[in-house]
Amino acid sequence: FLTASTVLGYASAWFYGRGGADGSDRLLGEYHEDAFQLLLSSSAVCLGLSCGFGVAFLPVPVLLAVSAALWIITRQLRWAFLTIFVMFTVGSILAAYRLTFLTELVEIVPGAKIVLKRFAELAMYASFWLVLVVGL
Repeated sequence: FLTASTVLGYASAWFYGRGGADGSDRLLGEYHEDAFQLLLSSSAVCLGLSCGFGVAFLPVPVLLAVSAALWIITRQLRWAFLTIFVMFTVGSILAAYRLTFLTELVEIVPGAKIVLKRFAELAMYASFWLVLVVGL
């Protein structure tokens, strides 16, 4: 999957700036951006599969790749914030996934101990609520 991701990534980079035979029109006309996003999304899916993501988490790298590309292309701040929120959510999911299987107690504040599994669940809920509230 890593090789397919690399090939599709290079293909999307090559395809982005290509014009038609006369040089004035895009390669596929009005479908040029759709084909570019399809190539970029396919590259992100293959990258997610090569990293071992489950099928349920495959939209996350696609959203990250598409929002980052739109941010770079359009230079609009809303795509930058979407990219930042996706990166925050991915980080929260990875941290919670790693902490879920640990049964150790940690001291959050003096006198209050919590199991790492419960701490991971609270971090996940907090990140989801933060994204939901800020996204609205």
